[in-house]
Amino acid sequence: KPIIIWDKEEVDFGSFHKYMNWSYDGRKLVYAKYHFGEHQAMINDIKVYDLDEKSSEWLTQSERATYPDWSPDGQRIVYVAHENSVANLYTMSTDGSDKKQITNYVYDTQILNPHYSPDGNSIVFAMADKEANLDLFILELTSGDIRRVTDDPAADYDPVWHPHGDFVSYTSHSGSTPNIHTVNVATGESKQISDVGDAVWAAQWSPADSTIMATTLPDVDTVRIVNVDPHRDVTTQALAIRDHYTDWRSAGPDILLTGVDPKKEVNILKSHDYTPTIGIKHLTTLVLPFGYEAFGLTQWSDAMGRHLFTGIGLADFSENATHRFLLEYINAMGGPIWGIVVTYLLDIKAKPYDGRALLEENNSITLWATMLYNAGNNMSSNHTFGGSLKFTDRNANVIKDIDKETGEFIYLDLMASPNLKPPVSGNEGLVGLSYRWLNRRPHKQNGMNPRQGHGLNMQIDHANSSLFGDFDYTRITTDMFINFLPHKKSPVVIFGRIKSVAMLGNNPPPQDMPAITNDTPIYLAGNNILGADEVFHLRGWDDWRLGDRLVVGTIESRMGAPKASLVAFLDFGNAWDDGEEMLDWLSTGGAELRVNLFGFVLAYGTGQDFNRWRDKEVPTNYLRLSLINPF
Repeated sequence: KPIIIWDKEEVDFGSFHKYMNWSYDGRKLVYAKYHFGEHQAMINDIKVYDLDEKSSEWLTQSERATYPDWSPDGQRIVYVAHENSVANLYTMSTDGSDKKQITNYVYDTQILNPHYSPDGNSIVFAMADKEANLDLFILELTSGDIRRVTDDPAADYDPVWHPHGDFVSYTSHSGSTPNIHTVNVATGESKQISDVGDAVWAAQWSPADSTIMATTLPDVDTVRIVNVDPHRDVTTQALAIRDHYTDWRSAGPDILLTGVDPKKEVNILKSHDYTPTIGIKHLTTLVLPFGYEAFGLTQWSDAMGRHLFTGIGLADFSENATHRFLLEYINAMGGPIWGIVVTYLLDIKAKPYDGRALLEENNSITLWATMLYNAGNNMSSNHTFGGSLKFTDRNANVIKDIDKETGEFIYLDLMASPNLKPPVSGNEGLVGLSYRWLNRRPHKQNGMNPRQGHGLNMQIDHANSSLFGDFDYTRITTDMFINFLPHKKSPVVIFGRIKSVAMLGNNPPPQDMPAITNDTPIYLAGNNILGADEVFHLRGWDDWRLGDRLVVGTIESRMGAPKASLVAFLDFGNAWDDGEEMLDWLSTGGAELRVNLFGFVLAYGTGQDFNRWRDKEVPTNYLRLSLINPF
């Protein structure tokens, strides 16, 4: 038996409606794709892909459009569009122009599977209108007349024209199981032509012979395509099943409601505007003991889930009685998502700092807002605009050790930092603006060895002592990355990243100054979890370079599997003070083996400065957490 090997080429990516159609010349494919439309509503719209141009374009915008089909001459496309719960048929030119509405339903109507007749003069479609019964109808394009073709109480859909336009085969549930029927368009006489016990659905007329191509009920991971004679005689005898096993088909409630008219208008006695205090419901509460402390979390929401109330607390029952809490309110009623956060000793900032650990246990009040936006072409390409106003009482310390008896931190003398300036505590009023663009598919492969994805992150933080606090500075951060696949079959992926930080102003906190350090950075699941507090370290370099300007970057060649990969890297960067002479740029190179252990991506590698490679010096070996994607 020959093995068929399909040559695949991706032409679009996303979530698609299952009904799509080729043009009669086989050069264009029309289909419906799920995307972000007007007001960021997630809807279907029609696209067409051109095999010759190797490109696709949108034909509809925010029409909730599905079921496109070509006219026989290839000049028009019929489709279904929706407004609220009302569906209607439309036609348009193949470039999306000259749209015409050809049905005018104004009540609750659903339309499926429109198809042009072979002569292009009529359209068959399935419709459920006022009776809510799904049947076949034919629309005469010249007169606009619509006539019913089937009237079975069960659903009839998936119509397929016969080449001469005299018959239509379709899927019907008339026997409680989807089977194929054929109806004479002129007389309305219908005949069942398949008699399977599970299910079979009509798909299209076979281009190779005079049969109906159909699909069967999926079996594990297989869907079978079968050919069915459109005028086949059913010979299988009807099943004889006791009423005890089939009475569910006509079952109803034991006690019937009488005197109820479902079409009667509802009499609304009272109405009022919605408020978030209506229907407050409990989502979750968790309490965990930790020695002399107890951790608690609780969340509550309104009835719509648009207002979220969160409380987190840490009660200290020791002599210190250092209680901590966080209260947050989030509003997602419309427009930007915004919220207020109040913390006491739970606005935590931590990072490696001069060979030890910097810990800030801050008090803060934050007002923030976030706006998400998608242009509508790609569900994976998302823009995020953010803004915040934050007032913080910063309490910074460097951890020296942990008291073995009490478990408390022992803090370092802040004047003893050999390379970095000691951190400073104080009040801070901060205005933040941010923008992020991320185009990365939600694929598990992008967690370890990404073959696709790129992004840009920009952030401006401005602190002004006249607004609040003790600090005056502006920090501008940009970060961008790309994963590039040289060829679709290439085992090697190229990753590139460049990040810059500029600190402006004469009174910033020393712990926020940019620097290339010898501290080991911390990443979780291959991502930067410290945000603006990310530690910068060039692999294979063991010195320090400080300043108020910083640029760092990396280029990596990656090859591997979901759990392990081999990487060759080039790191580069520099830090300097504005207005002073810049030292030579730093560059290191090497290789490492990465292993994903329960979300921790560990890298064991070797690297050093390129001058040392040239002089054949012994490189530095290291073991550290690795960065896969910066965000």
